Amino acid sequence: EAGHMERRLQNGPTQFVPAADEWMHEFSWHGPDKTNKTKLIPNQWQFKKLKVVPDQFYYNVDEVRTVDDALVKVKVMLFYEIKDIELMLQQTKDPIADMANALTADVIAFASQLTYEDFLEQTGKLNDLESYPQLCSRSKSIGYEVSKVVYRGYQAPTQLQRMHDDANERRTRLKLSVEQEEQEQEMTDFKLKGTLETVQLQHKLKLEQEEHKQKLALQELEHKLAMEDREHENSLQQMISERQTRFEAHKNTSNQLVTYLGQLKRLGVDLTEYLVSKNPKPDKVTRVVTASGKADVHLHNS
Repeated sequence: EAGHMERRLQNGPTQFVPAADEWMHEFSWHGPDKTNKTKLIPNQWQFKKLKVVPDQFYYNVDEVRTVDDALVKVKVMLFYEIKDIELMLQQTKDPIADMANALTADVIAFASQLTYEDFLEQTGKLNDLESYPQLCSRSKSIGYEVSKVVYRGYQAPTQLQRMHDDANERRTRLKLSVEQEEQEQEMTDFKLKGTLETVQLQHKLKLEQEEHKQKLALQELEHKLAMEDREHENSLQQMISERQTRFEAHKNTSNQLVTYLGQLKRLGVDLTEYLVSKNPKPDKVTRVVTASGKADVHLHNS
């Protein structure tokens, strides 16, 4: 029909010759500058055959401003793959430009919420797709899928970078100073702890020595007392034994004398005269004389 056009896709590899009423669609996309691969130039890529293999491009986002008005350049690398050619043809004329613009918007939004120092501390998040919501949304709406974004670093103005380097140097010196003081304090604490442990050990050894001396003295005293008790008991036993021996000897002598005197009596010997003859001179003589011939006498001999 007049004024009606129809688009069809021809997948390769194959030989294709358009009919007389057909023509090839010509793509004109942003592409990297031949002298600077991180700079995209409009209409740099012009072609008629669309590559459907995964691809990537380098890109620098210039003049990214932080919340404290610091300007930096953010360097990234984007990996993408076309998923729906019909959707791409319907929704965009330059998918590279669309993804680059969405990427720029996400990076600017990311940095605009952070100070320069915070931005430098959180640049690792620029490797996560969660940090690129606009890029993921736009790429999906034009038939593409972004598989990965790699953060390649940043570049700051010379003066700002010098200020940052100076601040880092001061922080590093301060950190080293603090670490040195901490190490010195730890060494002092270690020495004090060692000295305290040494004093405690010496005190403990001294107490143990005193306890040992007291124990030895107590053992020596107990041994001395035991020896004295034993000697006293031996002496007492010896004295008892000697007295018992003398008593038995005296008893035997007395028994022999009684037996002997009994024999003499049986033989008719006057024992009184015999005994007087054994002791002719008495040691002591007591004579009692009374006038009337009668007296009551009570004597005590010692």
